[in-house]
Amino acid sequence: MLNQRMSAVMSFCFACLVSFFTTSMTVHAEEQGKVADFIEKSRVVLDVTYASKYLGRRGVDYFGNGAAIHPTAQLFLADTGLYLGISGATPFEDKCTDPFGGKCADWVEYDYFIGHSKTFLEETPLKTTYLASYMYISFPKVFRQDLQQLELKFTHTDLLPKLGPSKPSLYWGLYYTWRAQGRGLDIREFLLGLSYDLPVASKTVNLFVDGIWDSGPGGFVKEKGLTRIRTGASTNFAWEGFNFRPEIYYQSKMKRTNPESWLESEFWVRFSVSYAF
Repeated sequence: MLNQRMSAVMSFCFACLVSFFTTSMTVHAEEQGKVADFIEKSRVVLDVTYASKYLGRRGVDYFGNGAAIHPTAQLFLADTGLYLGISGATPFEDKCTDPFGGKCADWVEYDYFIGHSKTFLEETPLKTTYLASYMYISFPKVFRQDLQQLELKFTHTDLLPKLGPSKPSLYWGLYYTWRAQGRGLDIREFLLGLSYDLPVASKTVNLFVDGIWDSGPGGFVKEKGLTRIRTGASTNFAWEGFNFRPEIYYQSKMKRTNPESWLESEFWVRFSVSYAF
């Protein structure tokens, strides 16, 4: 009788042990499946851009009309809307000078950024895509000139009525930039613009115009207000998994700066090659 009870207990324990390991393996397999699915949905985008003039994010011509190369690497984390990356800017020419007469090479730049983007109200005319990001802008060769920047941008693709073959998109954003080392140089910017996708043959050309109101590039504009107006056009075409993007821009200077060449009215072009995997 005792042997029968012990046998029953041992059978029960063995069944529990088998059930535990089976459940654990199932959960582990499910977790592995989720991780594999997350990795599969994530993607890396590598980009190299040539710019005929390097105008920083605030319209400042750091390289004194000199050309630049911009490499960028970004990681998009599956369908979370999160992304992070690193980009840079280095002069294409050895002998160019900055607005102060120094060497362009002194303004070699590295940017580290993280952000989140999401679209909501998709089935309504109020469809909106927002982007929130943080960026650390490093100038390793210039002492105590590193910057930090917060960006909050909204794009409304269905808010405006159709004009011709497509609807114009309204976008606006807020930017706050401050010095990474020490205090001062707190700059607040407001962006307002329109973009329009124009079908041309089998391609789409994106046209845009926007204005930027701020306290001036690096504090060199004394009067606050509309600092510059930008216009541009770009398109995309793909080949063998690579994406090519030619762009043309014009910036119209609205405020005087010191030095005058810190911000200029000028044309420039960009050409990007990117690959995603």
